Amino acid sequence: MIWNITRNPKKFACPVCSSSNVRVINHRCRDIRGMPMGVKTLILRVKMHRIKCNDCGNCKVETLPFLPFRKCHYTKYVAKYAIGLRKHMTITATAEHLKLHWCTVKEIEKSYLRKKYSKIRLKNVQDIGIDEVYVGVKHGFLTIVRELLSGRVLFVGEGKSSDSLAPFMKKLKRVKAELKNVAIYMGNAYSS
Repeated sequence: MIWNITRNPKKFACPVCSSSNVRVINHRCRDIRGMPMGVKTLILRVKMHRIKCNDCGNCKVETLPFLPFRKCHYTKYVAKYAIGLRKHMTITATAEHLKLHWCTVKEIEKSYLRKKYSKIRLKNVQDIGIDEVYVGVKHGFLTIVRELLSGRVLFVGEGKSSDSLAPFMKKLKRVKAELKNVAIYMGNAYSS
């Protein structure tokens, strides 16, 4: 199913200064994947307008509040649905069910995980383990810090030098965490 959508020109506002003193320069149609309607795929064909503000002079494409980010081709609800399905299905099965590309489902999941784990609580951490993992020629080594009791990952840094732990150490100092036990590989970089 394809739904053609356009915004009422009287409701246009500048995306920068919110002024209504704007004019439309041009428009293009963008196909955005909506939630499935039963077994049918819903495509929202949205007329995207480029708006020129007469007050601040900015020229930008209008923003759509139902998209997770600016140049997205699926709605927030599709992303939320895909994350819910991923708890029970593979990426391939989720992509086939939603009729999305495998890479799109993977990007939805990566975006969700980045947001979910961007702020990890370190305040009550007492026991940590630090080790490096080799992930191949292209990426080299990663330094991983885990909480020993729960096993949750607290930090992942690129490389295996003491510099790779510097951002984690800053976070620990900032929250004034009091470590009691640290399990490390006895290499010079970690012991320093």
